[in-house]
Amino acid sequence: MTRILVIDDEAPLREEILDILSFEGFEAVGATNGREGLDLAKSLQPDLIICDVMMPEMDGYAVLKALQVDDGSHPIPFIFSTAKSDNRDVRFGMALGADDYLTKPFTHEELLSAIHVRLERHSRIINFTRQELHVGNEKLIRTLAHEVKNPLTAMKLSTALIESQFLHTLPAEMQDMMSVYRTGNNRIIHLLQQIVFQARLESGSIDARFVAHNQCVTSLWALLTGVVNLSRNFAYERPQGEIMFDLDDQEMQITCNLDTLRHALAEIVSNALDFSSSDQPVVISQIKQDDNLVITIRNYGTLTEAQTIKNILHNRPTKRDTAKSKGLGLGLTLAQHIITLHNGSLQLDETFTDGTTLVVHLPLNA
Repeated sequence: MTRILVIDDEAPLREEILDILSFEGFEAVGATNGREGLDLAKSLQPDLIICDVMMPEMDGYAVLKALQVDDGSHPIPFIFSTAKSDNRDVRFGMALGADDYLTKPFTHEELLSAIHVRLERHSRIINFTRQELHVGNEKLIRTLAHEVKNPLTAMKLSTALIESQFLHTLPAEMQDMMSVYRTGNNRIIHLLQQIVFQARLESGSIDARFVAHNQCVTSLWALLTGVVNLSRNFAYERPQGEIMFDLDDQEMQITCNLDTLRHALAEIVSNALDFSSSDQPVVISQIKQDDNLVITIRNYGTLTEAQTIKNILHNRPTKRDTAKSKGLGLGLTLAQHIITLHNGSLQLDETFTDGTTLVVHLPLNA
């Protein structure tokens, strides 16, 4: 049964609304003031809240603000009911996150119409979110099955060779087999890190609020040094490829969530290492453009898959499971999402045709 919480200090009106809702088949619960209503909202988790604005102890605006910062209660549809009909009051309430505004006195039909509209909209959002999570989970399972298979096979073969021919294996051959094992191990760890980040992004545990509340100030050089070290662990084909810097101001200070942004940039740099020509370096450059920090990651070579990258950044279908683009789709998708949470952007420079250039824009006052 759909549960609706009615918060209003006017007893006659509150009881009338509760009677209407009960008659219509809802489970109706009443609260006599804002403080009581807030406690009931958190404990009962109703499907919808109707709240008066002007109340003693705690007004409706304060109730809504408190619910908005509560992870369990902030998605609940919220309708204000008030005698204040000034447009500024309405705009203020909607800006706080209210879903609708009922001006007293309102008819039974207006009340029920507002309730049904908000419940239906909330139901559509929930169904859409569940569908998106289902699609995301299926994508992660497919990625896991595809990406883990190759390194595990290589590690298994290396282990078998070492066990069967240990006494007859030359040092150089042993080093090669251990290198294969180490590369496979790094690849699996990287994939697991990607899956953890993806799951946290989809669940909302990493969102814009998380980034804003967990920021620190770091120098550009410290950030990029960490990015390069991490990207060498992520790269499959050329982890020791040459990386060159062209920085306007390496001591520039940037405010960011260090762990997430470092991971995002490392995904981009590792991709550049893997798809760059063996005799060409990856070039990381930086300039200040108005109030933005612009970081450019460029690689040269024929296996750059610029069109594939373009499709990924624009959320278009692409062949992500080919040998050339292994790990590319999930890594760049994560990078783009994390950079967006920093109020930045990730773009492909289509004017560069000798390889691939990805451009990251970040606000200096993030």
